[in-house]
Amino acid sequence: MLSEKGEEKGKLLFALGELHGEVLKALEMQEKTRQQAIKKANEEDARRAKEEEKARKAKEEEDARRAIEEEKARKAKEEEEERKMAEKEAKENSLEDNGKVVSGELRVKLVQAEKLPCEFFDKADAYVKIQLNDEKQMSKVVNDSADPLFNEEFVFQLKEQPTKQKLRFQIFDKDIGTDDFICGALKGIQKVLETPETWFWTEEPLSLFDNKDKRIKAAKLNVHVIFQADKVKTVPFNLIKGENLAPSETLDQMQSLVKVKVNGEKVFDTKSISKDTDPFWNHVSDVQL
Repeated sequence: MLSEKGEEKGKLLFALGELHGEVLKALEMQEKTRQQAIKKANEEDARRAKEEEKARKAKEEEDARRAIEEEKARKAKEEEEERKMAEKEAKENSLEDNGKVVSGELRVKLVQAEKLPCEFFDKADAYVKIQLNDEKQMSKVVNDSADPLFNEEFVFQLKEQPTKQKLRFQIFDKDIGTDDFICGALKGIQKVLETPETWFWTEEPLSLFDNKDKRIKAAKLNVHVIFQADKVKTVPFNLIKGENLAPSETLDQMQSLVKVKVNGEKVFDTKSISKDTDPFWNHVSDVQL
């Protein structure tokens, strides 16, 4: 009886041992599965992180490429605008020596300079010198401003001056001792002088240039200009006839007319009369002196 109980106990212990072994194996398998899952998750995280880093770098490269292209486009646009403006200013400043002379009053309204360059954030005490031929005039000083407002008017008297003229504007920084040149502009006024009583430059400010004739971006000078011509005196003129004119060839080939000029400017031509040494024109005109 005792042996049977001992045998049963042994079988029970053996069964418990096997069960314990299977439990351990199951736990090991579970741990192994868990470790594999962790490894797989880590590998997935690493892969995702690598893809995200790759995407981030690709985006940075694309952003950098786009920024470079945008900067190139911006510079190209600025250069094109500069070229067009330079062509326009060159055309406006081109002067034609047509021999015309004028007398009158040229009025220059100096309004405002904009975005003058500063040194070390030190704004200028700016003033402007305006020159026409040998005559120079100077504005007031506007202290500590990159956008000095002048609102001053200057008058230049012209007496039989050619219309081939330019106005020179020079902006200085008032200083102790020698004043520093900041920038300036040169503007042809032939069109102004030949179109009296009309304001010019009310909408497009003048571009400003440094002492090396390099355009200063954004810097502008607002100027209005008008020319008031002297009143012209008109006198009646009557060309009646010629007497005892000698033909240059033969009388049959003779053609007589008179060309009248005042100060080098053509006023009128008479009609042409043929085969007559005493031509009678009786031409009546008003002549401006």
